[in-house]
Amino acid sequence: MAVGLNRYLNYYCHSAPEGFWKDMADSIYLRGSFSVGALVCGRPCDEGFQHWTAVNHTPYDNATLERLWKRLQSSPDASPADLVILETQVLGNRFAALRDDFVAACRAGREDQAHAVGEQMKQLLLEIDTLAGTRPEFRAEDWLDAASAWGKTPEEKQYYRDNAWHLLTIWGEAPNLNDFANRLWSGLVRDYYLPRWELYIQWHLECLKNGTTFDSRAFDHACRELELHLAAHAPAFRELRLMTYNVGNFSKYQDDSLPEVARLIRECDASLVSLNELDSCNRRHDTFQLQQLADTLAGCSFHFARAFPFAGGAYGNGVLSREPVLQAFTLALPQADGAEPRSAAIVETESCIFASVHLDYVGKEARRLQVETLNEWFQNRYGGHGKPVFLCGDLNSRPDSEILALLQEKWILLSGTGPTYSTEQPRQCIDYILAFKDAIPIRTVSSRVLTEGTALLSDHFPVLVTVEY
Repeated sequence: MAVGLNRYLNYYCHSAPEGFWKDMADSIYLRGSFSVGALVCGRPCDEGFQHWTAVNHTPYDNATLERLWKRLQSSPDASPADLVILETQVLGNRFAALRDDFVAACRAGREDQAHAVGEQMKQLLLEIDTLAGTRPEFRAEDWLDAASAWGKTPEEKQYYRDNAWHLLTIWGEAPNLNDFANRLWSGLVRDYYLPRWELYIQWHLECLKNGTTFDSRAFDHACRELELHLAAHAPAFRELRLMTYNVGNFSKYQDDSLPEVARLIRECDASLVSLNELDSCNRRHDTFQLQQLADTLAGCSFHFARAFPFAGGAYGNGVLSREPVLQAFTLALPQADGAEPRSAAIVETESCIFASVHLDYVGKEARRLQVETLNEWFQNRYGGHGKPVFLCGDLNSRPDSEILALLQEKWILLSGTGPTYSTEQPRQCIDYILAFKDAIPIRTVSSRVLTEGTALLSDHFPVLVTVEY
């Protein structure tokens, strides 16, 4: 039996604020024929869209879609998948506007402006890729894994994986199919759509520099050669398992929880661990706790960032890494109206940049200034970096707070918003793992709060996120 649209909207759509999907239907979905994707997915061109497989026509105001997306964000019952669908479409629509600004700057001969807008376009594509990677429904890697599972030998698995990638990209050898899937999927954006737009931007900027006219036919030929190269073999991905844990100097509910925390880290096979509330050789604990934990795990590198002197020793944050630490930094954060000084422990390994931070628990202004300091420092040092950049720790801020909003101007939240504090009465999420937007994009494979067997180890639950890049 067919269900009418109004009945469906009234009785079946509960994962949103009241009336949300009716407003979506009236202002977005029912405004005539519109985009079946985003310009991102199409072969680059100067005007409109090039092919029917990636139509980009939106007879609605993107500001309206953005307002509706933010409204959906406010609902505790909102589907995470719905949120990602709406936000990637909002960003995809912004990309189309940037393309038009880029072309206008090129035609006006404004080389500096064209270069700046081109950089914005590339950064937005990376942001879309990372955002899509937070949901399994929108990861190309899951599609590729499902295909390779049909193989019985390594050679067969690679054959099916490559073939699945071929289907997503150019389908076959026909020259008129060059963006068949037309999906804002993580992996597909970074490893197929982005290189095409990078080539497009490069060609235009070279024309501006040399005073020549952009040759669209020649570009199409060069783009086709690139597409065949990109589609030939499926990209490979590297996995990292990231943990953040406020361990409460290993003595919240027992004399020494360090051996059990070490066991947990080992069982989770964590690649890098952010640790908050560590003692170092003070009267409360006369050991260097981070080194003791590293020694217990055998073979881990570590970096301790002192936040302030304490009881004849020190107190602060730390990072554990299974890989050697190539560089390590201690970033002092402003105290302002906070209870005590704070710091960030930052390491660079072969795989990534990873930071552990513990924001102030008293001063709102202190937390704001601490986040601004972090955002500025990471932008100046790691903006546009070729490795993923992660920020982890106890932020003493809820998901709907101004502090998280300020952070998310520069970072994408990878972990969920399930309660992490306290272990006695778990009601708040204040521990997080985030990825820097202006760095290589990553995909979230899984995220969970580790509640089983951890209630007596600290007053916080640990958070574990698995990512690929």
